[in-house]
Amino acid sequence: MIPTFALLLVFFTSFQQQTEPGIYIINPAAKRVTCDNEMKMIIGKTKICLSKKPIVKKTALKYATEIRYDPVFKEHYIELGLSPEAGQILFKTVGSLPESQFALAIEGDVICIFSLHYPTAPRSIKIGNDGSLRDLTVIHNALNKVQF
Repeated sequence: MIPTFALLLVFFTSFQQQTEPGIYIINPAAKRVTCDNEMKMIIGKTKICLSKKPIVKKTALKYATEIRYDPVFKEHYIELGLSPEAGQILFKTVGSLPESQFALAIEGDVICIFSLHYPTAPRSIKIGNDGSLRDLTVIHNALNKVQF
């Protein structure tokens, strides 16, 4: 016979809301109010408050490259490909909310935070170019779990 506590634990964990993978807007006002969708960074474990739903869903993310090196800027990065629709959504969001910051969330973790300053809709974004190669490897491993 299964104890009642174990049965309730299974029941409640099966109904836990899983955050949908995608790109979210970061809610900067969350420090003053309760956050409905808080997630931890994959690196550093800082808590980030995200919009309730992604503005760009996982299906609009097209590819993630291997770790690359830019000899001009002397930095490592991963390029994340976007569908044309995803690029337009991000471009319009920045047009309406110029100080917006975005978060890429995959499998319950925030992979990275970024802002955009493009004069046109982006076709891809660079991830990790401000971090260490070690951190970028962790991000790359997390992105490898995603089927593009």
